[in-house]
Amino acid sequence: MHSSKGPRRDRFGFEDPYRVNELLDCIAHDQWEYEEIRRSHIGFVIDNDEEKEIAKLREKWYKSTEDIMRPAPEELPPFREVNHRIPLIDEKKIYRYHLPRCADAIKGDLMAKINRYVKAGWWRPATVTQAAPL
Repeated sequence: MHSSKGPRRDRFGFEDPYRVNELLDCIAHDQWEYEEIRRSHIGFVIDNDEEKEIAKLREKWYKSTEDIMRPAPEELPPFREVNHRIPLIDEKKIYRYHLPRCADAIKGDLMAKINRYVKAGWWRPATVTQAAPL
């Protein structure tokens, strides 16, 4: 973790000349060797009756929130009397963004969402000089 050039830094890039973060990581790693400590970090054990009760409650909550927990509609809402726009203050200003990345495990979900939004008309493909990442 230490380079011969410059001060010692922790894993987040902050200076750590006394290796405090490195020592805390070692202590946390050593604690996992003790069964009692490991169990306290994992949580409590739920028996079958409690699991069944939790499943019933979960189903009840899903049904009670069904109207607000559904996917986005397949079409845009109808136009209203007043439709809003957000005009750009300075159209020539160049914004610099950190390009976000998508984990391989959820790329399929992301593509399905993108296709659904494009099909519904919420998004439209375009070639532009810059755009805010969504």
